[in-house]
Amino acid sequence: MDDEKPKKFFVALSYLTHPTFLKLLEERECKFGFDQAGVLVVPCQASELQRILSERVWI
Repeated sequence: MDDEKPKKFFVALSYLTHPTFLKLLEERECKFGFDQAGVLVVPCQASELQRILSERVWI
């Protein structure tokens, strides 16, 4: 696993319809469940999340 430090992202709710972002949220659910206090932790490298957020493909 990479030693990349966690980064904070502010994500518009419209990204919740992005297929790749939805997959990350499903993986997060499997790892942490729905009962996580505080901020949402997405199980990926910050660079991967940046790539997803920069995509212009929407369903």
